[in-house]
Amino acid sequence: EVEMPRYLSILYACVVADLNLKQGNYKNAIPYLEIAVEEERDKYQRARFSYILAQLYKESGEKEKAQEFFERVIKMHPNYEMQFNAKIESAEVSNGENSDDMLKDLQKMAKDDKNKDYLDRIHYAIANIYKQQGNEEKAIENYKLAVEKSTRNGYEKAAALCVLGDMLYDKKEYAEAQVYYEEAEMISDANYKNYEHIYQRATSLNELVGYQNEVALQDSLLRLASMSEQDRNRV
Repeated sequence: EVEMPRYLSILYACVVADLNLKQGNYKNAIPYLEIAVEEERDKYQRARFSYILAQLYKESGEKEKAQEFFERVIKMHPNYEMQFNAKIESAEVSNGENSDDMLKDLQKMAKDDKNKDYLDRIHYAIANIYKQQGNEEKAIENYKLAVEKSTRNGYEKAAALCVLGDMLYDKKEYAEAQVYYEEAEMISDANYKNYEHIYQRATSLNELVGYQNEVALQDSLLRLASMSEQDRNRV
């Protein structure tokens, strides 16, 4: 049996992985990308394969493996864009370890002018860490910044709007939650994984908030009616 030369084994692994990716068989692509990562000697290509592998692990729900490979990418010091994305996605799959260090790194990135077009992603990652730490106030503040700083209407913005809506809904702040669900519904579509959840919440809260506003109006009118004429004129 003739041993396959390294360059051919890498080529074979890449071709099979690419075929599986194009067919949507993400889990089947993982072992071939692992071969490519281990065999590849070119630093840029190894970082690229590691980054794709990390994303596949993230998609498969294997957060620890995803974080391991995102961190490998960061340590390889690839081009700025890949390193930036690896840092953001590493924070998204973090299990809470080194979360304070991650926060400092992300907050530093937010102040860097090079990242001004990516502030929405940075603040979303910061918010995720605060949420994981149980700091709801800071999490909500940064999810709002993620929405505010967004330069694109897409699934990333919809994700921040949806999380904001969920957090405010759980706090029974229905009127404010409704605003975020409604905007999320407007910029997403049926292909978005949380669309049905967003649509149902937006629809039910539209009705509920309408009733709340009517009750608030009636309370205000009753309060005015119970006042003396002098106090009512002052109001």
